[in-house]
Amino acid sequence: MKTPEGRIPPKERPDFPSYDKAVWRDADGNEHKRYVVLPMRAGSGGYAIVDTENHANDEVRKDFKTVHAAYEFMRTHRAP
Repeated sequence: MKTPEGRIPPKERPDFPSYDKAVWRDADGNEHKRYVVLPMRAGSGGYAIVDTENHANDEVRKDFKTVHAAYEFMRTHRAP
């Protein structure tokens, strides 16, 4: 689908709610990055995007071969 003239594509808009822009606030009002990239728990050598909200540390997406691939996914995909 072609973007109408003058309209900014969703991935280039400043308010695009991507993984790398998501934050959460603790009880003291401090802001924390919601998603971070960490080595996978299984020790497979891959990387995972981890949800840090309330220190849950749940793997949201995994099996990225490189850190760069994980960060690129975070930058270009909408967060849940």
